Order: sequence, then structure tokens, then C-alpha cells
Amino acid sequence: MLKGRRTKSGRWMAILIAVGALIVFLLWAAVAWATNITVDANCSDWDSGDYLHDDGDEGAIPDKYDMRGIYATVNISGAQHFVAYTTTVNIQINSTTATNVWYDIDHNPSTGYPVGPIGADRQVAWRMDNDSCELSEWDAGNSEWDLLATDCDGAPSGIGTKGTCVEVGADGADLGLDGSDLVPICILFENADFAGYQDDTTCFDYDVPSAVELSSFTACSERGRPNGPWFTWLWPVGLVSGVVALFAGGLVLWRRKEPAR
Repeated sequence: MLKGRRTKSGRWMAILIAVGALIVFLLWAAVAWATNITVDANCSDWDSGDYLHDDGDEGAIPDKYDMRGIYATVNISGAQHFVAYTTTVNIQINSTTATNVWYDIDHNPSTGYPVGPIGADRQVAWRMDNDSCELSEWDAGNSEWDLLATDCDGAPSGIGTKGTCVEVGADGADLGLDGSDLVPICILFENADFAGYQDDTTCFDYDVPSAVELSSFTACSERGRPNGPWFTWLWPVGLVSGVVALFAGGLVLWRRKEPAR
């Protein structure tokens, strides 16, 4: 009788181990799906779910100044917001070259600083030649940008030819992003090339994800097949770990199972 009780107890323990392993694996997968970005001019840590659209080949703009693949995401905690763009050749950073990112926080094109189709309420201005970055709020009364913070960053920086991935990050709270709605955003790559080449601007609607759902994005232009990296190499590792954990729990259950008497 006591042996039977121990056997039943062991079976329940094995079931709990298997279920617990599955829950741990699913939680790990959910976290792994979120993107943690390091602003280092290396787009290998961006996931395909962060891809928004291809800005297209604009023939009037040399490839070194022409934005193509556009990305956006927040980190796992939702505390920081990131955008990125790629070029087909190494970019040329000149004196006063900059990347500006504008956010229409109140979703009203009639208010804020006019940029293309949006009325920008926040601006991240990153000087690429000297790596200085400012986050500002539009002051409609004085028609000027008021500095909010310098907790923003970008890469690459420094005068000269650089890589094909440009990243810009800023504090989400200072930006005023609350994850409740689409936010119109415009990105400007100001090439500062005195030969007279035009700057490149792209605008899109960005669905700010919550901490639970970090890969829901909507671009205002047609989505294409992502040009960036697919899921990280950690995904198969996590999958194998989950399968092994479930198999181990099932094996314990099978070995403890005794024929009915």
C-alpha cells in the first residue's frame, strides 16, 4: 500500500517536472523572440520581425547615402526604442552628417514640427561625425526644439567610410511612447555632401509593442521579404533544450509506471 502511494507520488512529480519544463521553455522562447539591441552599427542582433520595409533604390541619391532596409523595435523591458536602416554599400560620413528621427506622439499632423506627412513632437538628432546625440521636444509657442535629454545614441560615427548598418536608440519614456497606438515616424539621413546630393527621408507608421508583444509592426508602404537576419541561433538551442527536458520528464514517468495488480 505504501509502495503504491510512493508510485503515484512519483508519477505526479514526473508530470509536474514535464509541465514545468514546458512552461520554462515557452517563457524562454517568448523572451528570446524579443529583440535586445546593442547600438554598435552591427545589424546581426536585429530579428526579421523588426523589419518594416524597403525604402527603395532612389536613383538620384548615391547608394552610400540611400536608405534601404528600415527597422524598428523596443528592448525587452520596453525602456528603449531603436530604429535602424541599411545601405547597399558602405556609407560615407562627412562633416556635419546626421541622422534625425522624428516622432508624431499625438498622431496629429497639424501640430508639431512639419516633416513630410507628420507633425513631429519629439526629435532624436544624432551627429554622426562627432557622435553627439540630443532628444528634444517641439515648443510650438516659440517654434523651436527644447532639449529634453542626451540619453540617446547612434552608430557608426566618425568622419570617413563606414559600414552598411546604421542604428539609433533613445529612452522610451523621454520619447513619450506608451505602446498604445501607431506612432508616425520619419527618419532623415542628412549626408552633408557639398556636391549637392539630396538627403534621404522615409516615413512610416510604427506600432509600438508592449513588453509582451514586441514584434508587431506596421509600415505605411508594402511589406517585403525581410533583408535582415532571421531568428537568432539561440532558437534551435532553446528548442532542443525544451525537447530534452520534456523527454526526461516522460522517461521518469515511464520508468516509475508499474503494471496494475
